[in-house]
Amino acid sequence: MKSKKVHLVLFLLSCLFVSMPALSLNEAIDMAKKNNKQFLGQAEDVEMAEYLYQDVRGMLLPQISLNGSVQKSKTYLPDVTQTGFSFNNVTSESNLASTLDKLLLPGKSTEEASIAAQLKAQQVLFSGGKLINGIKVAQKYRNLQKKTYELQEEQLVFDITKAYYELVLLNEVVNIQREALDLANSHFQRVQNLNKNGLVSEYDLLRADLEVSKLAPALEDIENKFAIAQTNFKRQIGELSTDDLAFDDKLEKVTVPSLTLDEAINSGLENRIELYLSDLSVEMYQVKHNAEKGNYLPNVLLTADITKFSSTKEFEIKSENFGTQYSAGIVFQIPLFTGMSNNAKIQQTKHELKKAELGNMDAKDLIKLEITNNWQSLQTAVQQLNVQEKNIKTAEKGYEIANERYENNIGIQLEILDAQTQLNGAKVSYIQALYQLNIAVNSFNKSIGTKL
Repeated sequence: MKSKKVHLVLFLLSCLFVSMPALSLNEAIDMAKKNNKQFLGQAEDVEMAEYLYQDVRGMLLPQISLNGSVQKSKTYLPDVTQTGFSFNNVTSESNLASTLDKLLLPGKSTEEASIAAQLKAQQVLFSGGKLINGIKVAQKYRNLQKKTYELQEEQLVFDITKAYYELVLLNEVVNIQREALDLANSHFQRVQNLNKNGLVSEYDLLRADLEVSKLAPALEDIENKFAIAQTNFKRQIGELSTDDLAFDDKLEKVTVPSLTLDEAINSGLENRIELYLSDLSVEMYQVKHNAEKGNYLPNVLLTADITKFSSTKEFEIKSENFGTQYSAGIVFQIPLFTGMSNNAKIQQTKHELKKAELGNMDAKDLIKLEITNNWQSLQTAVQQLNVQEKNIKTAEKGYEIANERYENNIGIQLEILDAQTQLNGAKVSYIQALYQLNIAVNSFNKSIGTKL
């Protein structure tokens, strides 16, 4: 019975210390898309742009309204307005008071009730192109918001990928540093025992102790960096748990795009969303400029309405009590003089268009520069990883030789510590080179317009 209780306690304890399920990069990206407030706000901008387009486009259709009114009035009239009034019969103050009462106090009333209903329609026939241009602007603005959303999504994926692999890097470095510290402590204990037996010098003992003292704060520092980076990453993906994250994806050697610099630049100029947005902005200002020039043209509206009305003493809904009024017409309006304001607006949009064109050319130059920089960084990252792959093999071989020499009483403890330090440094440099290669590939793909 006691044995069963022990097993039950051990089982419950094991459940308490189960680690958090490993988080893959794709899962982290999906969480960020669902929880990142800035990204969600951009999605709302897309919806607003869609309804703005529908609002403007609706102006092409007839505008129909129904107006109605119901009124009832009652008017009180003095008696004298019916019998006649004169001051000729006033002979005393009492007669004057009586006469004024008849004038000021109501003695008879009239009542009137009216009902009216009007159906009115208005249709734009010609607006100098302003309405059509307005619809074009709204349509381009809608497309701009959609592409901006795609750009925001692409940036979010890039940021989450970079942050994810940075955490993987820091986690690997923490493990390497912990392993190095454990090994240094083991060596220190070993050297300490050998020193007590007079087999190694005091210098060897001090050197082993110094190695432990050097690795301990370095481990604490990298652990703090990992904790801060993990907190920031949780904020980015909307993870509210306080548990440490586990990572499903590891840093691995990725495939490097085999493009020349010219091919990369051409791909970027064809596929970058930023250039599409810049071109779209130029088109919007061109349409706006055309719309302002249309202010000199006339506006023509077609209006029509039908009104049913009744005016009787009481509210009596009878067909013979209602009259009907029809009207239809064309409204014509053309500006003759606007105080030069129309011309000023045209010149303003002209300069806005010129500014947008200059911005478009500058955007192309900046993208070319970005692609060139990322292409060169990618080449450097590939070379750096190749160097670190050789270095880690050399360091591993050196550590094996130093350990064998020491086991065979040929080498000294100092050689092992030096070899261990070089191996740890090589491991850290290699994992950093892997991280730099991953980021360089993602940055390069993003700069040439490849979907991440």
